[in-house]
Amino acid sequence: MKMHNMKKMDMPMSVDMPMMVHYPTVRFTEDELPEIKDWVVGEEYDIVLKVKQREVYLDPNDKMVATFDILKGGEKE
Repeated sequence: MKMHNMKKMDMPMSVDMPMMVHYPTVRFTEDELPEIKDWVVGEEYDIVLKVKQREVYLDPNDKMVATFDILKGGEKE
């Protein structure tokens, strides 16, 4: 499986707040990914996702962006 490093993104929270820098995120419940019950905050884990591409568009900086629906997820074996 080919893996790519994610780059941190600058994201303004509001006009009055400074830019926040963070990685792209995803959220799962324990029903969707039961392994999270055994995981520790701050540790790194490999997960595998089955996704379906929903759309592709250019952002204001002319970078291609794709949106996906996550169909399945699990711990990498």
